[in-house]
Amino acid sequence: GTLQRVDWQLEQGQLVRRFWPQPDRDADSVPARQVVLERVDGLQWRFLDSRNRWQLQWPAAGGDGLPRALELQLSLPGYGVITRVLRLPDGNPALAPA
Repeated sequence: GTLQRVDWQLEQGQLVRRFWPQPDRDADSVPARQVVLERVDGLQWRFLDSRNRWQLQWPAAGGDGLPRALELQLSLPGYGVITRVLRLPDGNPALAPA
């Protein structure tokens, strides 16, 4: 399969991607670690719930299913804050690409 469990963290000024080869990892499995970006001053995620409210953590209180969108804010020296919003699939098969 091509699914992976992925974790993003800010570690000592580095944006780090940790990943496991399978989505359901064992409690003692060790992730691979990849530095994606150096010199990062800040990292923040937000998650858009089904009621179009931004949440700072996921899963949101009340078990809202999957988020509708993700927002990533990176603070980089020389660039300031860079914001990206990613719309996520809503699970409706009629909207899926063929």
